[in-house]
Amino acid sequence: MHDDEAALEQAFAEALAVADAVVVNGGSAVGEEDFNVRMIERRGKVVHHYIAAVPGRPLMLAVADGKPVVDLPGPTLAAYYGTQWCLQAVVARFLGVPVRAIPTVKARAAAEVGGPPQMANIARVNLVRDEDSPTGYTADFLNFKAGDMAACMASNAQRVSPIGERGFEAGALVDVDLLRGEELVD
Repeated sequence: MHDDEAALEQAFAEALAVADAVVVNGGSAVGEEDFNVRMIERRGKVVHHYIAAVPGRPLMLAVADGKPVVDLPGPTLAAYYGTQWCLQAVVARFLGVPVRAIPTVKARAAAEVGGPPQMANIARVNLVRDEDSPTGYTADFLNFKAGDMAACMASNAQRVSPIGERGFEAGALVDVDLLRGEELVD
C-alpha cells in the first residue's frame, strides 16, 4: 500500500493544531516516496536531517508552526534509537526534567567487532555474567543486519561506539548500556 500524500498533509496539520510536539514515523529519507521532508519544509524549517549514526540516519528534527517535530526513521531499530536519543530529550525539555541516564557496566567483548569510524555504531548486546571475565560480564554483540531483529529487540544491553572508533578485538573491555536492571542479567 502506498502512502497518500494528501492524507499525510491533513494528519500533520491536525496534529500541529492540537499537540505541543509532533512525532512522525517513516518517510524521513529522500527517496521518491519519502514525503515527510517536503511536507514538513512547507510548514516549517528542518533543523537537522541525518545523523552520524547507524542504524537511524534519516532521523529529522524540525520546527513547524513553532512546535518541535521529530521524524523518526521507519525501520524498527532505527525508530527505537531515535526515540531514545532525540524524543526523550524533547519530552524531558518540555517537562523540565533531566534526560534519564542509562546505567553502564564494563564487559569483555566475546568477539571482534568492526564499525564505520565516520559515525557512531549502535549495537545491541546480550550481556551475560561471566566469572572468568575481569569485569564479571561478557558482551555478545548482535547484528540486526543478519536478520535477527527479534534477538536484538530482546537483548539486555547496547553499546554506542564513539565516532572515530574502527572497532575492537575479542577480549577488549568496553562500556555497555544496561537496558534492564543489573540484577536481571543472567
